[in-house]
This record gives sequence, C-alpha cells and structure tokens, in this order.
Amino acid sequence: MSVNNKCFFLNVLSIIRHFE
Repeated sequence: MSVNNKCFFLNVLSIIRHFE
C-alpha cells in the first residue's frame, strides 16, 4: 500500500467517523 493510499484511507475513515 502506497503512502498516498494510506493517507486517503485515513481521510475517508475520519469523514465516516465524523458523520456517525
């Protein structure tokens, strides 16, 4: 997994947690 993909994944998780 590239660093970019990892950062993107973490961003998505943060957004999901924000909407929960």
